Amino acid sequence: MEEQKQNLIILDITRDDGPRIKMITEAGMIGKIGLNELGIGVCLNAIKVPGCDPSRLPVHLALRSVLDSPSVDDAVQQLDEVGIAASAHILIADKRKAIGLESTAETIRLVKMDKENRIFHANHLLLAHDGPVEAGWLADSPSRQQRIQRLASELSSDTDGKPNATDITRIFDDHDGFPHSICRYEEGPLGMDATLFSIVMELRGRTAMISLGRPCQPDETIVLEFE
Repeated sequence: MEEQKQNLIILDITRDDGPRIKMITEAGMIGKIGLNELGIGVCLNAIKVPGCDPSRLPVHLALRSVLDSPSVDDAVQQLDEVGIAASAHILIADKRKAIGLESTAETIRLVKMDKENRIFHANHLLLAHDGPVEAGWLADSPSRQQRIQRLASELSSDTDGKPNATDITRIFDDHDGFPHSICRYEEGPLGMDATLFSIVMELRGRTAMISLGRPCQPDETIVLEFE
């Protein structure tokens, strides 16, 4: 629901026992999407698969644990050992590598970079998992995945494989196949929420640019950076 925009907050967390964190989340959520001062970034794709295991780490605590981590490998190892309580796709990256963690209440599977060092993920499972699987929660998720892969390949070709943050932001402002487009409105037969925000991180420079609202009509642009 677009009304959820009023609950979005930017957190700047400084403490003595871990790296400084900057993230965007909903009020009351301990962890969500952002980066830390060491250049570790995390993003989330919602996945709807039945089941919850209370002995494992809740999804938003898993996101926070990534932002508490000193490296991608450390974050992945910790989550693989502890497990994630429910379904999600958590993308973890630094300036050298990225890896995706697809989880259900029973399993974690790793999504690795393709030959061009990219990972694409929408709102459905890409890998095989044990136990219950989703029943096509969002029918347009595969088409959005294919669309962003195509746009990214065209962009990579046009920019000699070196797109910048502005180039990537334009991909989010794509309306092909509306209302099943990457830029989402609170319209259409699926009853899907509108895009609340988009984020592009440049982890070499430890910066991120957040566009609040739909990419085509942003309400505000916020830059996260470390001095």
